[in-house]
Amino acid sequence: ANGDHTYKVIIETSKRQRALSRHKELLKMGYDVQLSTEDSITFKLYTIITGPLSDTSRSRDSITRFFGRKAMIELK
Repeated sequence: ANGDHTYKVIIETSKRQRALSRHKELLKMGYDVQLSTEDSITFKLYTIITGPLSDTSRSRDSITRFFGRKAMIELK
């Protein structure tokens, strides 16, 4: 095994309308983002990253700077 793990980097958590419009906007710009919800009220916009767990902080910080919102890591 190469030590790689798959994890989600949550770009944004928002209500339905904001999440759907942001998701559409990011897809149109060519970003590989996905959308999920557990309660149909709050949605998570995220991207999947595969790599060593030691890189999660770097990934989170880079995405936080890029999108201007605090990103979070969620292990799958």
